[in-house]
Amino acid sequence: VTLGSSNWESPNTSIQNFGSLTFSEKLTLGGVLSNIGTLTIKKGIESKAKSKIINEGKILNEGALLLNGAMTNEGEIKCLLDIIVNASGETITNNGRFTGIGKFTLNGTTILTNNNYMTVKDMLINNPSTVNNKCQLVITNNLDINKILNNNSYVFVGNATRLNSTGIVNLYYAALFVTNTLATFEGKVTGIGLSEYSLFRVLTESSNLNTGSGYKLVGKVQFAEP
Repeated sequence: VTLGSSNWESPNTSIQNFGSLTFSEKLTLGGVLSNIGTLTIKKGIESKAKSKIINEGKILNEGALLLNGAMTNEGEIKCLLDIIVNASGETITNNGRFTGIGKFTLNGTTILTNNNYMTVKDMLINNPSTVNNKCQLVITNNLDINKILNNNSYVFVGNATRLNSTGIVNLYYAALFVTNTLATFEGKVTGIGLSEYSLFRVLTESSNLNTGSGYKLVGKVQFAEP
């Protein structure tokens, strides 16, 4: 089924898809979108405040994803353009597979929790957003951290990490954070555990630990560089 008109801004709107559904225009969502089948959106999604996207099937979003509401993924989501989250007091939870070809920008008091596999090209964590990674988070290009990244498992950055002055990386119980380069190291890395040490590893260019002010490495964490 293909739908041309895609304005569902009313907070009372409920969309449930159990089969194959295509939106040929931009989807503007004010209520609840529940997908168990296969959903294709040709020109992007804009969700309004208090809206919800619940996916247990497969979603292909060929445009931008502008999130102002909550989202839970239990299946597979692939976004071909940028993802911008401006939600306040909402949660975004990935329990399935999430792939973003563009840049993932988090603004507002958003909490992103990854419990499975998430891959994006670039990620920007702005103040006051929080990212909780409990499985595998792969950023193929650049990661900019201006607030909090909690890592309980594995984070890999294919190019540069910028840990700016307001940025905090918390590594829990032998977690691993690997980045190709550390372009900026002005924030703080904290290792949290009993006897377990976490590892913050830089693969190539040497970083200067003595720039900036304050203690940059705190607790049970090892820093490794060439």
